[in-house]
This record gives sequence, C-alpha cells and structure tokens, in this order.
Amino acid sequence: MNQKVTDLKKKIHYEQNQKIKVDLLIQLADELFYIDVKEAEDIAKQAMRLAELMGYYEGLYNSKIALGHIEIGANRFNEAMTLLKSALNYYNKLNNDLFEIKKADIFNGLGKVYSEMNCFSRATDYLERSYQIYKAYNLLGKQADLLNNLGLVMKRRSRLLEAYEFFYKATRLTIEHFDYQGCPIILLNLGATLNLLDRYDEAEPVLRQSYDLSSQQRYVINKSLCLSEIGIVHKSRRKYEDAIECFKMSNAQLMKTTHRKTIVKNYQNMGIVYFETFENAKAVECFDESIRLASAFNCTDLVEVSYKYLSDLYKRQKDSYTFYEMYYDINQ
Repeated sequence: MNQKVTDLKKKIHYEQNQKIKVDLLIQLADELFYIDVKEAEDIAKQAMRLAELMGYYEGLYNSKIALGHIEIGANRFNEAMTLLKSALNYYNKLNNDLFEIKKADIFNGLGKVYSEMNCFSRATDYLERSYQIYKAYNLLGKQADLLNNLGLVMKRRSRLLEAYEFFYKATRLTIEHFDYQGCPIILLNLGATLNLLDRYDEAEPVLRQSYDLSSQQRYVINKSLCLSEIGIVHKSRRKYEDAIECFKMSNAQLMKTTHRKTIVKNYQNMGIVYFETFENAKAVECFDESIRLASAFNCTDLVEVSYKYLSDLYKRQKDSYTFYEMYYDINQ
C-alpha cells in the first residue's frame, strides 16, 4: 500500500480530536483517489457525515470539495457540480480572503466538470481563475495541477500542440521545484499526447517513467492507463505480442474502475493488432466486445472505429455487407 495512505490511516485511528480527524479523512480521500476511487468516495462521505454531526462547517464543505473531485473521476458530473457549487456558495458568503485557496480548488473542479461536458470556454475561464489564485499564493504543486487540467481541455479540443505545451510546463514545474522525477499523472498525459502526435520515440521514456513512479507510489489506476499507452507505442513499432500483453494487462486492472473509454479503446487496439496480423476471428471478437462495452458504458461515440474495421473484415472475407448496412442492422 502507498506509504502516505498507511501513515494517514494510522493517524486517523489514534486521533482523538474529531475536527483533526475530519481533516485527516479528507487528506486520505484525496490520496486514495489515485488508488481506489470507491474507497476514496467512502472516506470522503465519512468525513462529510462526521463534520455535519459536529457542526464543523469548514470540514463539511472541504469534504464536499474532495467528494466533488472524486465524483468527476467517477464520471458523475451532475453530482460533482452540485457538491462544488454548494461549497462555493458557502465560501462566497464568508467573503474572507483566507478562503481564496478553497475557492480556487472549487474553480479547478468546476473547470474539469465543464471540460468533460465539452463547455470549453467556461472550463478555461474557471481554470484560469483558479490558476491566478494559486500563482498569487505561490502554490507550485497546485499550479502544476492547473496546467495539467488546461492541457486536458486542449487535448479534448484536439489542439494537441497546445496540450503538449501545458503538460510539458506542468512536468517541468514538478521536477524543478519538488526535487523528484515528476508527477506520474502529468507524465502520463504528456506521453499520451506525444502518442497522438505520432512522436512515439519521445512518448515511450515519458510513459515508462510514469509507469515506474506509479508503481512506487501504488497508483494502480495510473499504472494501468500507462500500460494502455505503452501498448500503443508497441503497436506503432509492430511489436504486436508486446502490444496485446499491455492492452490485456491494462483492461484486467481497469475493469474495476470508472475508466470506461480506455477499456473500450484497449479492445479496439487489440482488434486493430489482430486485423493487421490477419487473425480475423480474434479481431472480430475484440471489435464486437468494444461495441458491447461502449453501449453498456454509455460511450457509443467510440464505436465508429470498431464498425469501420468490422466492415473491412467482412470485405476481406468477401462478405456482401457494407459498413453502412452493418451499422444500420446492428443498431435496429
């Protein structure tokens, strides 16, 4: 288990002061977010209940901020928005400069929500407001997180060079100011963007560094996402067995998480590998599974790639189906 998690759990067990216990539970929930989203959610709710029971309002709304960020990770954006706006209303009423950093944390979360909802201008506005506060208070770690989130907005908008710049700046900030090898989450995003830019030789060492750091810090989810991206590097080099192994290992771990799009994409990438090696039956099986999971996970925007390859497979096997006929029949 992650050493920080172990230490926090010990402190919580022995802590007698209930307010301090709430604060420690919130810290634990933040740390568990990268390891086990479900446990992080349970801990944040425990902190919220305890704070409410005590009438400890700062702890209550801080736990709402933590839970809001966890809900984003679980793709529950409406719930995240409700929690974050509730906390923002509370801190706005206090009208105290001491709570500016809390507001920045909320703006950060709202920016991520709006980015996931494709409201990019609102997302950028919230993230930039948050960044200015972090910069004013010289909070370098939070600045790096913000640059990472701005990079994610650009990546979702397919502005890949701008995304790369944000991820690179965030990486440099963590390395230069925190005397360690970088943040595994930011390194993953940097490597994934390099993959999208077809810069595989640059992507591989970044992704392996992220994988190693994730292993050291027991960031199971990030480690699994790294495997998926390393599989893409192997696929680009026609190292097909290595690619398949990475995609399978990634999915085995991600099936317990909320990273549904990556699971679907892993099946698609396995299908593409089998398509390129003329293992048609295995390819069909992978593409069929990607379509089934995309429907179950409510991310059907991804299925066109699978239908395109299935159409090519049917043509390869001299089937009379066209892509559009198959698309129509499957969706009836």
